[in-house]
Amino acid sequence: MQQQSNIEQYKTLYNFIKENCIFNGEFTLSSGKKTTRYFDLRYLTLNGRWGHLITHAFRTELDKHGIDIHKFDSIGGMESAAIPIVSTLANSWGKLGFYTRKITKDHGLLKSVEGNIGQNDYLLVDDTISTGMSMVKVQEIVGFKPVAMICIVDRMLDRHYGLISLFKESDFNE
Repeated sequence: MQQQSNIEQYKTLYNFIKENCIFNGEFTLSSGKKTTRYFDLRYLTLNGRWGHLITHAFRTELDKHGIDIHKFDSIGGMESAAIPIVSTLANSWGKLGFYTRKITKDHGLLKSVEGNIGQNDYLLVDDTISTGMSMVKVQEIVGFKPVAMICIVDRMLDRHYGLISLFKESDFNE
């Protein structure tokens, strides 16, 4: 199989998202904000066919922003949307992976963090960012800031300083 160029890979991801992951109607986001367009990127992130493209696109964006993947030990995010991205990237790049729980477990080890954060910096990931509160919550739970934050689609409902994204919501306007 012939390898796609970066532009072709982005177009492939873009087209899949546009055709399979965008829903129109009346929706309430986790932030409580209302929207008429909803991105359900789990159709993308939970499909093994797309993992290599997500991995490559994230690596390309991190490189563009001068972020060396060797500068962090682990990759993490908030349950549940970030989990398949964490798993895909951690396995592809040989990194540790973790996710934070929205609510600390009330049984077993009573954890709020599952997996391994490591000893040094981490990369914070998510599928879609609307207000960025999930990323703030992860940082509060972990106790320190990530080396970088990256997502697939930034809805840009609030300003996200330092957030890297593959796409902006406006990229999907007709």
